[in-house]
Amino acid sequence: MAVAARHLGWRLVEVVREARDWSCAAVAQGIRRFWGRAAERPQWAQFARRLRTTLSIVNG
Repeated sequence: MAVAARHLGWRLVEVVREARDWSCAAVAQGIRRFWGRAAERPQWAQFARRLRTTLSIVNG
């Protein structure tokens, strides 16, 4: 969800639509927490880069 919101240009409402059982506030908080932790944990940042690369190949 975090990669979709930040790097694929999805709006929060689009992300929430895909996460059907979650509230908008929960999704927004989860995205903020992911990027905050990714800044502290290199493995998370690396995961986000790999996912972004994979998605750009699939979509592009």
